[in-house]
Amino acid sequence: LGLRSLIASFRGSKQAAVTPPTPLATSLGKRIAFRQGLLNNLFNPKAGAIFATALPQFIHPGDPPLRLMLMMFAYEAILLSWLNLYGYLVSQAGQSRFGTRVRNILQGVTGVVLIALGVRLACEQK
Repeated sequence: LGLRSLIASFRGSKQAAVTPPTPLATSLGKRIAFRQGLLNNLFNPKAGAIFATALPQFIHPGDPPLRLMLMMFAYEAILLSWLNLYGYLVSQAGQSRFGTRVRNILQGVTGVVLIALGVRLACEQK
């Protein structure tokens, strides 16, 4: 997966010159976008893993339920602001004239990171 991303980052600039750009996808309606995001979050096992592993270290037996609610609201506020910023930056990069170049750089960086994680995992001893 990492090697494929790394190779695609180098091929992307050559293919972009040959392949005509595709038109931007039509925007989804607000309800459809909300429903897709809601279903994605509800069926995402990572969200449950975060709440099962990260939050218990901050919540102790006997703590008031308000503490858990405040922590969850803080987590959701951070998540909402991060995802909005990320979505805005990605949409701006896609609309810019450097969109293909940015995509190639991101694919290359992602490929290197995935390869490094794979090598680290392979070299790890138990």
